[in-house]
Amino acid sequence: MADKARYEPNKSAASEIMSSPEALRIVSELAIQAEEFARSIAPVKSGEYKRSFKTTAAVIGDRAMALLINDSPHAVVVEVFNNGTGDRIMAKAAESVKGK
Repeated sequence: MADKARYEPNKSAASEIMSSPEALRIVSELAIQAEEFARSIAPVKSGEYKRSFKTTAAVIGDRAMALLINDSPHAVVVEVFNNGTGDRIMAKAAESVKGK
């Protein structure tokens, strides 16, 4: 009978990888790609919503993280309520980089 393989996670090594400069670079690049996509599909009336996308990235705890933010006063209206269903620009932007 063959020996069974046994996996023991190395949490320290995983944390080191997930908080590395390379991980921060990758999540930053993906956030920028998502921002560019969001701007490309954003509805425009005054242009404020389209101009209000921002990205930020940092290592928080043991993870590199990036955020795509829209801080226009009417972002929630565009995202959730516009046309009765919402345009879901942020969700579409996230989908555009999923799996990359």
